[in-house]
Amino acid sequence: MNDTPRNILIVDDEESLRAALAEQLHDEGYDVTAAANPNEAIEQLKQAVYNLVILDLKFPEGMKGHDVLKWIKDTYPGTKVLVLTAYANLKEGKIAKQAGADDFLSKPYNVEDMLQLVKHLLA
Repeated sequence: MNDTPRNILIVDDEESLRAALAEQLHDEGYDVTAAANPNEAIEQLKQAVYNLVILDLKFPEGMKGHDVLKWIKDTYPGTKVLVLTAYANLKEGKIAKQAGADDFLSKPYNVEDMLQLVKHLLA
């Protein structure tokens, strides 16, 4: 895995989900950073290179996930984005894909499916 890009940013307002996801990815050898909201995510993205951003779409206030997705794809077009949301449905998936998301996963997620998807996106 040494040659595989490993730097992942998790953006989600649910602290327990961020912690669980970070632990699961860290256990697989990924370098993980977490952000609680879109503004925090943008600051992190300005400070380091991330190979993958795992991004929630819904936030209680301020910027929304779709705004962050567009900003990432405009600013760092090579960065992969996996949209992770509790509001997963075909319409949200299509909107996220049109905005540049590389893939889409619904909450709650299956850990093995998520890890395979991350591995695939970073291959």
